[in-house]
Amino acid sequence: MPGRTLSIPIVDLAPFSSKGSEESKQKAAKALYSACHDLGFVQITGHGVSKSLLDEAFDWSKRLFDLSHEDKMKAPHPDGPIPHRGYSHPGLEKVYSKAELAGETASETDGDSLRQVMDFKESYEVGSENNPAQYNIWLPEDVLPGFRKFMMYFYWELHKTASIILDALSVALNLTDEERAHLRKLHTGENNQLRFLRYPEISAEQLAKRIIARMPAHCDWR
Repeated sequence: MPGRTLSIPIVDLAPFSSKGSEESKQKAAKALYSACHDLGFVQITGHGVSKSLLDEAFDWSKRLFDLSHEDKMKAPHPDGPIPHRGYSHPGLEKVYSKAELAGETASETDGDSLRQVMDFKESYEVGSENNPAQYNIWLPEDVLPGFRKFMMYFYWELHKTASIILDALSVALNLTDEERAHLRKLHTGENNQLRFLRYPEISAEQLAKRIIARMPAHCDWR
């Protein structure tokens, strides 16, 4: 409706992260389900990730991206999608929309027309150390001492939060114990990804001329 203001719901998952009562879990699970079903967006509190850990992660992110280009390129993202790990410099990824993907120009140029506009950001991806297909690409330890150790710790701490969210959704969907166990087996954390991102400043003129761009609205699954 015109003029309508939508607010993003805040759901407290502390009953799941701190062993709350079954009643409190049911209440939190229903609130999470409603937010996901009715709006598609939700703010989560009580997720178990401390502010001090988040602050530390942002500090590591700044230290990473403050490195020289030469040092960051000591852990380069390889050509191609696998493994999707390591450092990607600004402009490595390209920007296009779903409409452009389906357009005649993209078909006529065999996709080359979609790879002309740079997505101006830099990123660093890591995942489980137990995934041989998506193996991690690390900076040498002397370039950023402690980075690898922190990233692996942070990665698995975030997996705990992902598991809490799955547990809450399982309760909301009234899954059986067998169904919940099967769902957890599909989400072990071995195939996930943690990505640090930085968006350097760019001029309005460059954006207007489509010389470079930011990532448009999109989803990462189909």
